[in-house]
Amino acid sequence: TRLKLYQELGKIKGLYPFNSSANFILVKTDISSLKLQEKLLKNYQILIRDCLSFPELGEHYFRIAVKLEDENNKLLNALNLLI
Repeated sequence: TRLKLYQELGKIKGLYPFNSSANFILVKTDISSLKLQEKLLKNYQILIRDCLSFPELGEHYFRIAVKLEDENNKLLNALNLLI
């Protein structure tokens, strides 16, 4: 499930996921992660974690948890519509 989510994120223009062994994936984005976070939460009730608390990363990174396939697909569909 993690590998599939990683691969699908990499197909979305403007998203650059980092491969991970953990139960989350770090993603670099061309747009502000704060704006993306706000739109995902408001429109789709999906919460992503911004990385502002990590000074070396900043507002163009976010982190997502690997969830069940249906939840991952909901996130992927929302990201495809927003980016």
